[in-house]
Amino acid sequence: MITGIGIDTIENTRVAEALSRHGERFAKRILSESELNQWRGRSQSPLFLASRWAVKEAVSKALGCGIGAHLGWHDILVRNNVEGRPEVCPTEKLNLALHKISAQRVLISITHTRHSSSAIAVILS
Repeated sequence: MITGIGIDTIENTRVAEALSRHGERFAKRILSESELNQWRGRSQSPLFLASRWAVKEAVSKALGCGIGAHLGWHDILVRNNVEGRPEVCPTEKLNLALHKISAQRVLISITHTRHSSSAIAVILS
């Protein structure tokens, strides 16, 4: 059963400008250590960072809490499975948020163009 749906879109130029102004410090605010390593391996791509931003926002919206008081950027981790499909990794705070709404699983999908990155998250119970 679906218990939440969230979607987010961000302009890639907005992320590129933030990276230009703040450098890796900006990426460290959004990405976990493992995500940072992936980002560095992709030549510090603004597109990669924008995609992860969109996923984290979409997941927090699907949970109904947003990024802030209950979940932070580092509480929602994204990795690619062996087939290359992006997945949300469980963290302690994410598991607590899922438990509060009697949910079990988070499904995500990411897409992007030259101009924007978007993600959708579906919470299943």
